[in-house]
Amino acid sequence: METLELKPLEKKKLNVLLLEKEYNEPFWVNEAPTNLNEIKSLLRPSIGFYKFLENLLSKVNVDFATDELGMRSQIDFQRDMIADVFHKSNVPYFPVDIDATAKSYLEDAIAKKIKSRDDLVKSIDKLANQKDSTMEGEYMIALGQSLQSEIAEHQNEVNYAIRESWMAMGILNHAREIKGKEDMTSLHICSPEHISGIKQLLESMNVKVETTKLSKKVIAASTEVPSSQEMENWLQSIQIQVKPVMGKGA
Repeated sequence: METLELKPLEKKKLNVLLLEKEYNEPFWVNEAPTNLNEIKSLLRPSIGFYKFLENLLSKVNVDFATDELGMRSQIDFQRDMIADVFHKSNVPYFPVDIDATAKSYLEDAIAKKIKSRDDLVKSIDKLANQKDSTMEGEYMIALGQSLQSEIAEHQNEVNYAIRESWMAMGILNHAREIKGKEDMTSLHICSPEHISGIKQLLESMNVKVETTKLSKKVIAASTEVPSSQEMENWLQSIQIQVKPVMGKGA
């Protein structure tokens, strides 16, 4: 298992452009979200995002790019349309996320608490049909609530603080692997919920960070499918705004 260790780059300068996703990349610890199947079709980049990314890569010299792996396999990650955009632009593209072994270890620890919670719930349900069990039942409910709070707290810690540290370390490690270059620019495609955490972690490692995202605007409510010309006009209207330090020749 790889060890989590965040260290600043030595003799290298890294600029990172955080490109915000249109959705939060699916990721869970132990228990998948209950509504995942219902919203699965929404958890993918739009045509506008691909166009935005292509325009961005034409304006910014990117040495390498990273994205959250989430619950995807390495094969699915490299077969994604976003991967095609980077491959066509000759930009190395890597997944970054919590180490699989570390995630499994943390899940096992949380699973023990989940089992204890579930056993308590079963016992509480049995006591509900018995008389004179109020005090015992109340104690078990309080214990179950405490366990549920611990489970939620640990899952949240893995999803945010721990996972974001692994992703930040992954970005830095890929920068270390680039030989013969001291001043680099990378692009990280980031879930909205992780923008702030990743930015703070990278900046604490002396990395210059800029953020950008695709802005969308609903101009009309209609059930009609837009024409090809309307779609083309919309795609051509997409503009990229980044600070000069991130641009070509920076």
